[in-house]
Amino acid sequence: SFYNATGISSGVVSRNGTILTMTKWTNICTKFHRVNPESEKLCIESDKYILNQFKTGNEIVNFRCKNGLIDMGAPIVVDGIFLATIFVGQVLFEEPDIEYFKKQAKEFGFDEKSYLDALKDIQVVDKEEYEKTINFLKDFAQMVGDMGLKQLKLLEARNKLKFSDERYRLAICGSNDG
Repeated sequence: SFYNATGISSGVVSRNGTILTMTKWTNICTKFHRVNPESEKLCIESDKYILNQFKTGNEIVNFRCKNGLIDMGAPIVVDGIFLATIFVGQVLFEEPDIEYFKKQAKEFGFDEKSYLDALKDIQVVDKEEYEKTINFLKDFAQMVGDMGLKQLKLLEARNKLKFSDERYRLAICGSNDG
C-alpha cells in the first residue's frame, strides 16, 4: 500500500542483515545487483554501513552504495531495543551518470541495454522530500512497535492476573474442603 501511494520501494532488515520485508524493489536491484555475487556484496556492504551509523535510534542515514544508487535507513527501536532497520531506496538525487552505469554493466557482465533500461526506472527524487518519507516510516514503525509492545504487556498482565485468580479460587475451594 505504501508503494502504491508513493512509488517508493522499502524494506525491513534485521539487525543481523536478514531481509525481513521487501516491497517493490527495483529491477536494477532484484535482477542485477542482488543476483550477481560481486555486486550483491556491494549491496550488503551498503546495508551494513547504514546499520553501523545508528548511535541514538533517531538517525536517518543516506548512503550512495558502490552500485550507484541511494538508500536511506532508519532504526526501528521499541522499548529502547534496536530491532531492525527500515530502508527506502534505490533512488537517485540527481540524473544518473550513464557512463558510470555502462562501466558497471561491463564490470559485472550485465547486458548493457537491459541494465540501462532498468536504470530508467530509478526515481530521481528531492533529498529533503525523501527524508520526510523515511521520517514518516520510522515514526510509523515506532508507533506500531510501541502499540504491539503495549498489547503484549497487557496480555502478559492479564495472564498473570488469571493465574493469580485461579490460585486464589483453588485456595478458597480447598479451605472449604478442609
